[in-house]
Amino acid sequence: MANDIGSLPSTIKPANVTISSLHQNFISVSQNLTTFKTDRGGHRWKFQLDYPPMTREQYAEFWAFCVSARGRFNFFDYTLENHANLGQAQTSDQVTANETVLAGSRSIQCQNFTASTSNVVKAGDFVKFGTSTKVHMITSSADSDSSGVATLNFEPAIQAQVAVDNPVSFDPLFQVSLVNDTFETAYGTNRLYGMTIELIEVLDV
Repeated sequence: MANDIGSLPSTIKPANVTISSLHQNFISVSQNLTTFKTDRGGHRWKFQLDYPPMTREQYAEFWAFCVSARGRFNFFDYTLENHANLGQAQTSDQVTANETVLAGSRSIQCQNFTASTSNVVKAGDFVKFGTSTKVHMITSSADSDSSGVATLNFEPAIQAQVAVDNPVSFDPLFQVSLVNDTFETAYGTNRLYGMTIELIEVLDV
């Protein structure tokens, strides 16, 4: 059984992060060139982290952690660096769902925002609902009304029902695993270690 092994070490920050949004679509083109498209549902985020050269002492923590991940088997938390949400809402605001929405929804009304505030969320912000580890992206900015209520539009669709008063989180915190079962380490005569790792979102719906 896979284990949660904690959080990716953050003592050294990556020099570059590449974020990929992975959708599952089926596309076919007929003989007369008519295109048929089907959205199979499901979505995951993928990250490539390119680290600067590190000494053995700096690298050892990352090396041990990645080996303990056992390739794609175990999972862990990854907080996206230098990517705070742009909207006014913070997870500490204790925002909750103001309605029950079913799996497949791409919009939800939420409560407990600061009342009558512009841009409580902004397009491009990350959000999570209820106990799901799935991270969604806000697709349009929203203002709160005089009761502290705002409607959030997001992608991808939620995968499980969100009930009234379920918590809403705005931390860019992802549950991930390594993409590959092989983890390579390379260093030269200057004894500096380079590292590039790929992470992919794994879900508890």
